[in-house]
Amino acid sequence: MLKNLGHSVLIATAVTLPILTWGGDATHFPFRGQRALAQDELSDPLSFTVENFTDYTLLEFYVSPTDVSTWEEEAEKLQGDSVAPGDVREIVVDDSRSDCFYDVRGVFDQGPPIDENQVDLCIDEGTYTYYDDNDRTFNIQNTADLPLLEIYFTPVTQADWGEDLIAQELSPGDIAIIPVDSNECLYDFRGVYSDGQEQIVREIEVCNADGTSIEGPIVRFDGRRVRPSGNWGEGRR
Repeated sequence: MLKNLGHSVLIATAVTLPILTWGGDATHFPFRGQRALAQDELSDPLSFTVENFTDYTLLEFYVSPTDVSTWEEEAEKLQGDSVAPGDVREIVVDDSRSDCFYDVRGVFDQGPPIDENQVDLCIDEGTYTYYDDNDRTFNIQNTADLPLLEIYFTPVTQADWGEDLIAQELSPGDIAIIPVDSNECLYDFRGVYSDGQEQIVREIEVCNADGTSIEGPIVRFDGRRVRPSGNWGEGRR
């Protein structure tokens, strides 16, 4: 199976995290996290999380060296363990290479494969996320001194927080890109820190005047006005 080596890739920085659309039924976020190793220091297996926020099942996930021209069988990392909508999987790449750059392919139960070339996998606790191409996205930044273990948001018109939206902790300085399929523009946000304190930020406008989503960080959790985290399973007031 030949790779699409001519495909152009938009490189995202730690601050601006554009959405990459490949024309299929699903799209993906750029790989994000903090760089852990230089190329000449790479020795341990690489590990990261793949998240599936689409309505489709991820059947195959390939991680292949950029200098290999085909998608070989050993490059497929799920090995039959598909990723259902809303699920996550840890991916481990252990090929004793000193090069950080790989090509990535996702194969879903519907639509064409989604390819990205030249992905830098030398990332500490990185995440690779797929989502539906009709989803809007919010950027949430942790500017506090402690990691965020849980993040919730909900339209102000709803009473419950719902489920935690992050699969792993959000370290200080990091940004989480969260997809949402709601057309609401006014939201409340809740973050729970590693010390058990929580911060709630209410009535954040996430839309421009024309109804499009505001770009850049929507809300910053700064560690101020925190309180002990309560049991909010039945409500949020």
